[in-house]
Amino acid sequence: MICKVCNEEINEFNILDPIGVNKHSLCNKCFNKFNVILEKNKINGIKSFSIYSYDGLIKELIYQFKGLYDYELKDVFLEYFLDELDFKYFGYTITFAPSSKEDDEKRGYNHVEEIFACLPNKKVKLFLKKDSYKQSEIKYKNRDKIIDHIALIKENIKGIRRVLIVDDVLTSGSTLKACASLLYKEGIRDIQFLTVSKVVENNRNNVVDN
Repeated sequence: MICKVCNEEINEFNILDPIGVNKHSLCNKCFNKFNVILEKNKINGIKSFSIYSYDGLIKELIYQFKGLYDYELKDVFLEYFLDELDFKYFGYTITFAPSSKEDDEKRGYNHVEEIFACLPNKKVKLFLKKDSYKQSEIKYKNRDKIIDHIALIKENIKGIRRVLIVDDVLTSGSTLKACASLLYKEGIRDIQFLTVSKVVENNRNNVVDN
């Protein structure tokens, strides 16, 4: 197999597959360049988990996948944590932070949906952007009003009780909080957040939002 990041052959021992049965998209050398934080936190009392710090190679690859449409990168972000995430979120329905319909159509896929497609959980689209706003265009102090730009697809929540809201980058948490608030209004209380990466405070000025 060829590493999707460095394009070199993967021939080293892989802790995920010691007998070489499965195929992999990321070599150990490239994975070791990721700043793994596995950070547990709470946002408005809701459990939140972020795998990487949004910097260095992870930041470059998210942009390459999301902004430059490099679809081949879709599996590299979660590959090393599939078993842990499968166990941690067993029984949760995955839904996605809303993305711009125009951006999805332009790239030909929803980047968040593709990143988390590797998890076995049931997946349902519950949120839509009402307009084409970008979070980076909203002043930080006004981001609590993001809920005004998001709609809940109510017909899709039937039978759902445990929801995992996923996204690529956690910045202020405003979008996640808005999504959770809409679910609370429908009586759903068991909610958690999972993001590929999280922006640390000194990197906040270099964020590319949805």
